Amino acid sequence: MQNVSHNIVCACCGVVGHNVNEFTMVPANDSILASLAVELDQVPFSFSCGIAELDECHIMVDPLAITEQSTLSVSDMAFERVESSSIFIFVFESSFN
Repeated sequence: MQNVSHNIVCACCGVVGHNVNEFTMVPANDSILASLAVELDQVPFSFSCGIAELDECHIMVDPLAITEQSTLSVSDMAFERVESSSIFIFVFESSFN
C-alpha cells in the first residue's frame, strides 16, 4: 500500500504517478538530464528550479519533481528514453483556449 500512496511527478515530462516502483531517483548533476537543456530565447518564461547545476545549464525540469537535496524523480518511461538518447518529445495540451 505504501508504494502507491504518494503523488510523484516526473522531472522530464511532468506526468504524475503514484507507484514509487515506476520512478527512478536521479541526482541533479546526473548527465542524463543534459538532454533537457533548452535555449533561453526559445522559452518565453522563467523555468529555473532553484538547483544551481540545472539552472546554470538551462535544463528545464518540473520543480515539483525535486524530492530532497538536489534529487529528482524521473518516470521509468522517460528515464529509458532519455538514457537511450531517443527523441524526447512530449506534447502538452493547453487548457487555456
